[in-house]
Amino acid sequence: MDNLGEIVNIICTTNTAQHPTITSEVIGSKDIDYTITHEENAATATVTIINADLYVAKYNETYVDHTLDNDTTADLTIGLVYDDDTKQWTVASDNGTATVYVKCTTTPVTPPLPDGEILKSILGNAIKVECATENSGHDPIVTGLLGDKDTDYTVTQSGNTATVTITVTDPYVAKYNEEYAGHTLGENSDLTIGLVYDGGNWVLDPNNNTATVYVQCTVPSNIPDPTNEDVRDALNGAGNIVSIECTNNSAHEPVTSGLRGAAPKDYIITHEPDAATATITIQNTGVYLTTYNKAYPGHVLDEGSDLVLGLIYEGGAWKLNPEDNTATIYVTCPDIVVTPASMVIYKGGETNTTDSNVEIVGADGNPITNADGSLPEIGFYLELSDELNAELRSKLNVPEDEVLNLSDLVTLTADVQGSSGETLSWKLEKYSDGNGSSSTVESKNGRYIYKIVPETPGSGTKLKVSFYTETETTGQKNYVNSDNFALTDSLSETYQMEIYGDRVDAATLKATIEINGEEQTIGVKGSDTPATLTVRYVVGAQDAVVTPSYDTIVHASEVDDPNQDALKKAYVIRSNGTQPAVDDFMVNESNVQVAASDVSLLADAIADTVGTTFEETLKSKAGKEVASKFQLKEANLQSQAQYLDLVDATNGNAWVTTEQDVTIYLPFPKETDANTTFYLAHFDGLDRNTSVDAMEAAVESKVPTVTKVAADQYGVYFEASDFSPYVLVWDTTKTQPTTPDDDNDDDNNNDNNNATTTNNNNTSTTNVSVNNNAAAAAPAATAAIPQTGDAMPVGLLGGVAVVAAAAFAALFVLRKRKHND
Repeated sequence: MDNLGEIVNIICTTNTAQHPTITSEVIGSKDIDYTITHEENAATATVTIINADLYVAKYNETYVDHTLDNDTTADLTIGLVYDDDTKQWTVASDNGTATVYVKCTTTPVTPPLPDGEILKSILGNAIKVECATENSGHDPIVTGLLGDKDTDYTVTQSGNTATVTITVTDPYVAKYNEEYAGHTLGENSDLTIGLVYDGGNWVLDPNNNTATVYVQCTVPSNIPDPTNEDVRDALNGAGNIVSIECTNNSAHEPVTSGLRGAAPKDYIITHEPDAATATITIQNTGVYLTTYNKAYPGHVLDEGSDLVLGLIYEGGAWKLNPEDNTATIYVTCPDIVVTPASMVIYKGGETNTTDSNVEIVGADGNPITNADGSLPEIGFYLELSDELNAELRSKLNVPEDEVLNLSDLVTLTADVQGSSGETLSWKLEKYSDGNGSSSTVESKNGRYIYKIVPETPGSGTKLKVSFYTETETTGQKNYVNSDNFALTDSLSETYQMEIYGDRVDAATLKATIEINGEEQTIGVKGSDTPATLTVRYVVGAQDAVVTPSYDTIVHASEVDDPNQDALKKAYVIRSNGTQPAVDDFMVNESNVQVAASDVSLLADAIADTVGTTFEETLKSKAGKEVASKFQLKEANLQSQAQYLDLVDATNGNAWVTTEQDVTIYLPFPKETDANTTFYLAHFDGLDRNTSVDAMEAAVESKVPTVTKVAADQYGVYFEASDFSPYVLVWDTTKTQPTTPDDDNDDDNNNDNNNATTTNNNNTSTTNVSVNNNAAAAAPAATAAIPQTGDAMPVGLLGGVAVVAAAAFAALFVLRKRKHND
């Protein structure tokens, strides 16, 4: 061990200023005071000190009264390596010393700071002045500390350490300008130097032994502007440095390309004088879009593209800047458009709304009062781009003449506003079990109407929908806070809808399409055309004017009054006894089927208003027409007028249509029976979808279709598939057999071509307080069905649906719930 030298440091941890570190060789005897660990044939070994007291005694020979400091962890191992050339063991470079810590009871003394001259001597050439200007060719210089203490620099002390901080840099800039003129102070200089007190002297801190003052200058540049040829040379071998990426369909992979074209048509080269960098900004993005559409057709440019590439001048040539060596062009394929289908309903409906997938709320976000019954279920159709439609059909092997059913493929998701990661999700369900597809802009793209249903029942993700009208002059929205829709200057009212958006972040709405276990996501937005809900007015109460349909008149009579055959209310009978029961009923004029058992007859009184005599006019015109056609005395005729139509009372009194004739039974008027001769006048087209003024003009000009109708023990009956006002006329002087004369068959057929749903036997005139001089209300909106991968009608679930569509995009104004402070 003798040839290894003094490789053990002995350090006093109490008073380093007066008790400096001393060194010692390894002392003592092997295996008693130290051990040597060596694996056989290994070129390394380890010496471990096991008797540190020997080194305490060694230290006390110079500095008395020290003991071993067991509170400070000692390093008692030394690494050895065998030098095969010299055939000797030497200390390892990474573990060549051991350290023993001792302590004493003396009070540490803070050493005095050196004076100015001594300090400058210590710092010597510890300060570097360096030109930071690129390509200046100016070398750094070194110097000592310049100036005076407290004027040009400060010295701060903490025990046995001190810090010198340069506060005035001008002397160093001046010093540098002696060698290289024209410099000024640069940025980010390091102006501190550390000192430590060791062995009774102040020395430079080995961890902070230099300061650097940066200066700068202006260097005349010979860097040329890059040309098209320079760009081609710079990009030669760079490969496809432009990435083209679809932003809204995860199934569309990025496509790469090289830089296309030349400056200035296809890109612009920007270079500031004297700068060693330049940029290429792509201008003609169309060529890249064309490239992407060859792989994935139907895309358009999106926002946010990074169109800039960087160049750097090095070695006398322009090269691609490695820090800015790619550009990205974003493209997008058309979003899936969620569109509500416009809908027409009659005021009223059954009050059970517990199964609805949408919560109707007022201006404050609270559910509206349920005065008139339920509103209809909201339905939507999804409009797909031609390309997506073709892609899905190809994957599913669905031919173009079949309707693509999305209910098993698509899940809608959106983030909760203001949350960190909370997501809402919905699934699609076909609005009905019917398989008919709607008429479409192009016959290859039929579509279904869907309900948008929370994916997890009871999860609180039902859509909230508000209804409103808009003041024409101010644009103010007038929100509906009750479903008790009031009649104003029209026989119907048209409402727009919006999602009450205190939860859904429309910007994050996505559709996930899963086919055969593979998923792709695509953006979703709402239709740009708002849908509407048109509510037609009803005079009578729901229970009084709406009656269920039945397959047979016998069943209807039993329910109406089991004690007599004659009916007390009007009914629609789905079978005439000779043909199968009619089951082809649709919501509005769509292909959304309604279960036959849900169809009801609306038999309402004529809606007269203040200043109008609609009922009397209709009855008068019916009497004149019947008297003229059947050569009767008008004075012997009596009549009653009713408004008839078909509704789905289980779905908010949604207007129902059919192309098949159903049988309508009306109860006998007073003092009539099956032996009375009855005639029927149909005022085709006078539906409650117009203003009072327009209705008044139509009533005055309309000529009814009249026919003789039959009666039996149950009531007066006729067949019809179209509905509007009907006037029942009877001759008080004649009777008729149960079956009408054969020569009246043609009249019956003509009359039944334009039947309209009506109400019950309410024959009194009901006056409704309205203004009679307002403009006509707008007709119910009908949604046009663009191409889509869904099957459903266009003008279906009107305004109500609009709310849903809005719910899913920025189409509708999203209103926040107001909180009281």
